[in-house]
Amino acid sequence: MSDAVRKMFKLRPMAKKFAVDLYFDLFSPYSFIMFESLLSYRSKWPMEVTLKPFDLSSIYEKTGNATNPVKLPYIGKDAIRLARYHNIPLKFRKDFIKIVSTKSSASGHRLIAAVQLGQPDKGEAVARALYRRIWIDQGDIFETKDFLEVLASCGVNNADAVLSSVSSAIVNDEIEKNTEEAIGTGCFGAPWTVVTLENGKKDAFFGSDRINAEAVARALYRRLFVEIGSIFETKDFIEILSSCGVQDANALITSISTDQVKEMIKRNTEDALQTGCFGTSWTVVHWRDGRKETFFGADRLNVIGHLMGETIDGSISSSLKS
Repeated sequence: MSDAVRKMFKLRPMAKKFAVDLYFDLFSPYSFIMFESLLSYRSKWPMEVTLKPFDLSSIYEKTGNATNPVKLPYIGKDAIRLARYHNIPLKFRKDFIKIVSTKSSASGHRLIAAVQLGQPDKGEAVARALYRRIWIDQGDIFETKDFLEVLASCGVNNADAVLSSVSSAIVNDEIEKNTEEAIGTGCFGAPWTVVTLENGKKDAFFGSDRINAEAVARALYRRLFVEIGSIFETKDFIEILSSCGVQDANALITSISTDQVKEMIKRNTEDALQTGCFGTSWTVVHWRDGRKETFFGADRLNVIGHLMGETIDGSISSSLKS
């Protein structure tokens, strides 16, 4: 439907889609979780997701951020907890440490890139099939026969030709380009997600739990105002983070007192002050023509909705309901 037709019938303009680039590695369980959780929000959020397999070993070499082997037992438990939260039946192979020590995910990444270049509508399916094969079916993703089975299951045409292109310069260049792009945005691990905002600014996020910020905020509100609980001690935070499927809760709690987090709170506060804030809740609506309108209090949702061309019926379908 054209914008002119939408305007004629006073319909809200179609939301502009944000560009979201997901840089991922097949050996990373957190990448698999982010892959599935991010794509599940594609129908709910105005975003266009581009999948970008890259060379994580090059990232580690250039940043010196290789995974400490001491972390592997914890990662094994943590990733399974997080996957369970997202209803992903992820399992670690018994020989996983041997696999990551002696095998490479590079061929799988090149296979995805080859399909994306030749049959782009099949790229996501192939990436998902490779993830399922190693993380759910406990299979291999290293040999020609593995790739032929994956390509066949995804309905990829001319499988032999696709396999022949896996080692081509154009495919290798694609992986290298993805890797350099990720490094250029500050990447140090996987998954790495880059969101391009309407003003062209890029925001980068590490890990598979960045979608959960809303869930954490809701859990804190629910704990304090519905369950009449505490949100002040470390044990409270650990319980909340665990309930929201946030990975590596202890490390996250340690980061609370860092300068980076303090600067973010300071920046948010200054942003609010610059728009005239004098209390909470304070809502700033950014209109498409660049204007900003501010609203104080919890009773302005109907006005905001009216200005957007939406109707508010006075009730709230809240996720806080038990």
